[in-house]
Formats: sequence, structure tokens, C-alpha cells
Amino acid sequence: EYREALAIDGVELDLREEALRAVVDHAAEKRLGARALRSILEEILADVLFEAPEMRGERIVVDAAYARARLDRLDSVALREV
Repeated sequence: EYREALAIDGVELDLREEALRAVVDHAAEKRLGARALRSILEEILADVLFEAPEMRGERIVVDAAYARARLDRLDSVALREV
């Protein structure tokens, strides 16, 4: 879904498996349900999604380091209410 949304703006998203694992590990560690996974990904990609129109032709790589840096800023309580 995120790849397709960014493709509309001409941006290629390379979402690495290690980043997805970091998201799942974070959700499990914080005891968040499966519905929180989408919200977590949305938070991780918020800057990319916002800046996409200015990034036409670029390839964005989301690896574990990128994901973890953003996961550290998340408010798990707010995600639990999703």
C-alpha cells in the first residue's frame, strides 16, 4: 500500500524485511495488537509520505536503523488506543 502511494509521486520505496521485523518486535515488546502495526508503519513513514512530492525519482530505503530511530519516538500508549 505504501509502495503504491509513493509510486504515484514517482518515489520507489524499499522497505527492508529487517525494518518490518523491527516493527513487529516493537509491537510485541510493547504488547500492542496487530491493528497497531499499520499505525506504527504510518508513523515510521510519515516524513517520507509528507515529502514524497518533492522526492520524485528517488529511491527510499527503510532499513532496521531507520525504523528503530523512529520507533524510539513513538508513544506506545497512543498506539494501543488504535
